[in-house]
Amino acid sequence: AKAVELAVQGGLTESHLYGFTDDALLRDLTVTEDERIERLIRNLNRRRLLKRTYTLTTAHVGRRGRDELIATYNRSIKARQDVENEIADAVVLEPGQVILYCPDISSIKEARVLVRTREGVRRLNEPRDTPPFDVKAVEDQYEQLWRLYVFAPEGYVERVNGVCQRVFGEATPPT
Repeated sequence: AKAVELAVQGGLTESHLYGFTDDALLRDLTVTEDERIERLIRNLNRRRLLKRTYTLTTAHVGRRGRDELIATYNRSIKARQDVENEIADAVVLEPGQVILYCPDISSIKEARVLVRTREGVRRLNEPRDTPPFDVKAVEDQYEQLWRLYVFAPEGYVERVNGVCQRVFGEATPPT
């Protein structure tokens, strides 16, 4: 995903991706003349994968904190790359060697299915402020699956974790 994100910044378009198999996409990305992309693909092919160095959960930051992180880092490539570069600089890594993964909030699609009630057709989890108790319980459990991750090369796990704790706050130690 990071290699494609970088390639899009270099001019790759969605229509260019149509028809590619995974292998064909990887081959195409290796000729982009972007060292960051080439390094990611080369390391992937050699199974030198980035390691999880830092994990932040909703339990660490609360719903409001999670929503702020999503608004900042999921919805803004620039903000995400800025913090990735800040972390990389702090531990003397090249840009692109630190990856922040901050997914949008997971939602359980089944809870939004249309149902027929005495009041008419509505979504199962509506009204949103007072959905049925059992549906709300499942939605809350599903929401707790959210995680923010930071990945870096193997030899940098502890150092990157320390920087992340200064940037994002204390969280789960790396495993």
